[in-house]
Amino acid sequence: GKPGNVDGPALAAQFSFPNGIAFDDERNILYVSDTRNHCIRAIHADGRVTTLAGSGRPADTDGSGAFAAFREPRGLALGDRGLLYVADTQNHKVKTVTPEGVVTSLAGTGRPSFRDGVLRDAGFHEPSAIAITSSVIYVIDTRNSALRKIENGVVATVAGTGQPGYVDGDGALAQFQHPAGVATSD
Repeated sequence: GKPGNVDGPALAAQFSFPNGIAFDDERNILYVSDTRNHCIRAIHADGRVTTLAGSGRPADTDGSGAFAAFREPRGLALGDRGLLYVADTQNHKVKTVTPEGVVTSLAGTGRPSFRDGVLRDAGFHEPSAIAITSSVIYVIDTRNSALRKIENGVVATVAGTGQPGYVDGDGALAQFQHPAGVATSD
């Protein structure tokens, strides 16, 4: 019940603003984005909590385990071969984490913007949620009030204008007011 950053048995472990969750394929591990601790944690079937990736300090660093860094990660989704996709919200990126804890920036420049394009040339502004189908990664780009997708190495806007509003319509004509969640039926 108290915020902290402690690994260990279930009742001794501490989190600070846990947000996104995703199960591994066998449902033996529940991954949790520990937003205010700037890391990705794992809750194992026996209740033990460990840190998979993240130094615990806010930064933007690709690397392995504690040598990697996030800045307020939120949404999580599990893809093929156990690859975890992370909405690294305050770094304005989508990152991946392998089951071994290796973190790699997938998409986004790291600066807030609204731009479609090839992975690391594309711009997000506080992505917060992720959902995956067999071939597409959907990303809620909260501050851009848009639904984006990553497909075939390109980030594209599915719906939203980049400006908050409330307008029904097709794709780029629709407007949302800072959406925060996404799901797929795939």
